[in-house]
Amino acid sequence: MPCTSAAETIVRTELARAEEDAFNTVKLPLRTLSPRLLSPEDYVDLSDSRALPLDSAAATPDNPQWPPYIHYGNRGRVRRRPQLTSFPVNTRGFFYYQPHYRIPFGGSIRFRVCQAPDPKYFHLGQDLLTEYGTTWQIPLVAIGSLPRFSLLRSVLQKDGLIPPNFWTEHERLLRDAYTLRLGPNSQVIYECGEPFYVDLSTAMKTVYVATPRLFFPLTSRRMVLRSMETVHSDRWSDKEWASYNWPFESRLHSLQSRP
Repeated sequence: MPCTSAAETIVRTELARAEEDAFNTVKLPLRTLSPRLLSPEDYVDLSDSRALPLDSAAATPDNPQWPPYIHYGNRGRVRRRPQLTSFPVNTRGFFYYQPHYRIPFGGSIRFRVCQAPDPKYFHLGQDLLTEYGTTWQIPLVAIGSLPRFSLLRSVLQKDGLIPPNFWTEHERLLRDAYTLRLGPNSQVIYECGEPFYVDLSTAMKTVYVATPRLFFPLTSRRMVLRSMETVHSDRWSDKEWASYNWPFESRLHSLQSRP
């Protein structure tokens, strides 16, 4: 698991303290992330606030120096400071884990908007959306690569939502995510057809294309992969990933095979 340096810890601690007065904070004793284990106690109102997950058996975060705040969005950086946003008004419901139907590390934590605290209405609710219309979610790879989300990792394992050896099995991928600054509000594309947005107001807004072992960052300034062969070589190293095509891939192969 990536570790932070002493200098980085000091800087992050100062930033965390500076943010204290900028947001309303809703403390969330995190009992479960499994939809089948939810109770009315897990219902939370995040209107015009940010969330602070806490161990349900404790009253303070695991790491007070860098609390695991959960914000609605990140509109980029101004003077090297992230422009984080609060959750919209009427954001009431449950945090839960949604696995990816095909890719083990493609899951995410989402927020199901429900207007009543009874979990029996969970299936009648709707997933919270970003301000751009895509599903709001925290990628599992961000949870696994960022030290401050240790509580989320432990709850996922306690609920049996991921296998015990999951983090070590994908250690290389998590290191890559950490190095590339893949964060809780980052967009990750695992296969073709998945929606994403591009913010053209900033040159460095990043979308991450995932392969079995690596992430390829595409920014607003450089939204075109330099070499498809680089992506293909890593995807084809895994039989399951090699079993489906990206858009126009078959057509490109047929054109390239012509003399």
